[in-house]
Amino acid sequence: MATGTPVANSSRKQREPNFKPGTSLFGGWHKVVAFWCGSAMVAIGVALHLPMFWMGRHNGFRLAGMPMEWDMWLGMALIIGGCALAGWSLVPSTERLFGGSWRQPTLLVGLDVPKPELDRRIEERTRRMFEFGVEAEVRNALRGEVSATARKIIGLDEVATLPREEAIETLTVRTRRYAAYQRKWLRRLEGLVMVAADRPPEETAAEIVALARTREHLPRP
Repeated sequence: MATGTPVANSSRKQREPNFKPGTSLFGGWHKVVAFWCGSAMVAIGVALHLPMFWMGRHNGFRLAGMPMEWDMWLGMALIIGGCALAGWSLVPSTERLFGGSWRQPTLLVGLDVPKPELDRRIEERTRRMFEFGVEAEVRNALRGEVSATARKIIGLDEVATLPREEAIETLTVRTRRYAAYQRKWLRRLEGLVMVAADRPPEETAAEIVALARTREHLPRP
């Protein structure tokens, strides 16, 4: 269930595509290189410890008290540096999906529905799905080849294997949990404007259009 939607107001001139070869939302090729270089540094650092580790075989492979030579010092430095480099490569440098170089002139609007009302709508929609034949739809789908992506659909296994009421209850709980995750993610977006959606759709749409025309942003709640 979607809990927010962006409303874009971009200029008409031709723009370069946002997604280019060698780029990603959280980093480019340099992050990939950094990860593998860091991993290689750790592996080399561990390998440099092996000769001294083998020398300690007669002492229960304990290295305490053994003299530190240059290869041990270098190995420890490589392990520490490699861990730091690989760890840095996994951390997004900036939020690039809705900010920075990816951002076009955009009014980003989130549809805010109070949790009790959202929970009610989820349960109501789930029951309507069963009334309109979702069980037969799932059975027909499972007779053929189901892709790995389709296998991740919320409720697919529950609808196929559980009794109707138990499947409805389980699917409702899982959808509410997913909606809560979406709401948390949505509110972290930079520049988000929340608009009340627990009212007639025409009123919500009119407020969004007014915001887009005036380019005024309501304060985040």
